[in-house]
Amino acid sequence: MAARIFRRRKRHTARRVLRAAFVLVVAVGVAGMAIVVSTDVEDYRRDIEQAFSSALGREVRVEGPIGLDFSLRPTIALADVTILDGPNLEDPWLARVGRLDVTVELLPLIAGNLRITRIVGAGAELRLAGNAADPSRWLAVDGAADREAEGPAAFPGLEQVRLSDVAVTYAGSGGETERLTFEQVRI
Repeated sequence: MAARIFRRRKRHTARRVLRAAFVLVVAVGVAGMAIVVSTDVEDYRRDIEQAFSSALGREVRVEGPIGLDFSLRPTIALADVTILDGPNLEDPWLARVGRLDVTVELLPLIAGNLRITRIVGAGAELRLAGNAADPSRWLAVDGAADREAEGPAAFPGLEQVRLSDVAVTYAGSGGETERLTFEQVRI
């Protein structure tokens, strides 16, 4: 009889511990969500621009609103993103995207690290120019020197890039210009 009571208490104690652990996990999750949801993403505009600028080696500006869709993999919605190329041009942009949704991992984000897993964009326009000295290399339209990539890939955790309504304008080294449009591009 004492053994039966001991087993019952043991099961009852195990259930209490599991319930307490479950409540604790849910409470921490809800608190984390409350912190992230209550944060105004617009406050991080400069940080977002600097992170992209650093990763791409070119100045990046987010000129439209910034939003956040919170989930286990939050998505940061950026509007009117411009990648600049040369400061001495009348229209110095290399690429523009009307809407860019950047999906990131939650735990690194909470820890203050931005780990991008997916980029989905719409309304992208890219300007490229050939380099007469080395046709296998690409230059920006302003003819600026090539920029060498240093260190690891710009976005090491990136799993997917998908762009829709893409226009690419290519200016050859001889001055000829060609414009290509793509309904969808996946990388």
